[in-house]
Order: sequence, then C-alpha cells, then structure tokens
Amino acid sequence: MPVKYEYDSKLSILHARPFGDLTIDDIVNYFIEVAKDIEIESVLIEVVYFDNVENFPFSSNDALSIPGQYEDLKGRKNIRYTIFVGRDDIHYGVGRMFQNLLENDDVDYDVFVVRTEQEAKDLIKRLLV
Repeated sequence: MPVKYEYDSKLSILHARPFGDLTIDDIVNYFIEVAKDIEIESVLIEVVYFDNVENFPFSSNDALSIPGQYEDLKGRKNIRYTIFVGRDDIHYGVGRMFQNLLENDDVDYDVFVVRTEQEAKDLIKRLLV
C-alpha cells in the first residue's frame, strides 16, 4: 500500500504520506486500514503530504468516488479537518480537486490545501486553539 501513516495521539493528528503511483484503490485501501486501526481512536486533523507521489494515474471522473468512500473513515475516526500539502503544482492541484470534492459532499467539513509543511504546521496551531 503506497500510503504510510503515523498517528500523533497527543495532538490527535493523522499524518499520511502517500508515495509512488497513487491510485484510487490505494486511497480506498488507506481509508480501510485507518478505519480498522485500533490504535487510532479519534482524529481531529488529517494531514496528507503529496510530495512523494510520482503519479496520480486516475481521472477526475474516477476521483468522484472518493467522498463516498471517505465518509466511513471520517465517521469512524471523527475527522474534523483535512490538510493537503503539495509543493508542486500537480500535487497542489490534486489537493484542490480533493478539497472541492470533499467540501461539496459535506459543507460542514473543512479541507485546506497548502504548499509547505511549515504552512501546514502554522494552520494546525490555529486549528488547535
């Protein structure tokens, strides 16, 4: 599975680091694995770092299935916010696509897209206040 993740239980933050070619199946498998992970009780903030993804071999039409698949994980782990980090235009653009899809599916769910890890850290500080 080309998505590694680690959970900061003190801050309730899930850090996801996909790598290589990231397919829709890989994304859905990540959702399933995290949902089943008994070490992760509740997630306030999910941070997805796209910088190590080489390709996104799916179309925007394929990505339409993501919000429905994500709903189970979001509900089980009480995820309140997602932050996508993408320095390059392609990574940033895919983050914006997912932001649009997820926020259109749930208007009360906040999704952010930033360029750098420092921007993500600054945003996390504001969200934790």
